[in-house]
Amino acid sequence: MNLNDQPHLYRPPMVWLNGVNQPGLLLAWIRTAQSPQWQAIVTWIKTTGSETTRYQRLTPIVAATGLRSMEDPQAYSDVPRLQFTADGILQPLPAAPPSAPPQQLG
Repeated sequence: MNLNDQPHLYRPPMVWLNGVNQPGLLLAWIRTAQSPQWQAIVTWIKTTGSETTRYQRLTPIVAATGLRSMEDPQAYSDVPRLQFTADGILQPLPAAPPSAPPQQLG
């Protein structure tokens, strides 16, 4: 069974994180009520240690301009779009907001 073809499974698309020079997963587009600039919630695994390997999952908010696509543009169309309100509440945005995040990343 090829799970990549299962429409009911959400697979976050891969992105290249320019700041850390490694791949990650794009979990959501996000913006604040004060700024129209898009940011992204991403996650990746950081490994450290020479004798004992340690793994740490990082999930920061980064500038959308610091990401590069690693998949076909259609892979990014289902990424959730969220907005922080002035009250600090995180809420979903409609599927196609007025200033939509880039469909094709740099």
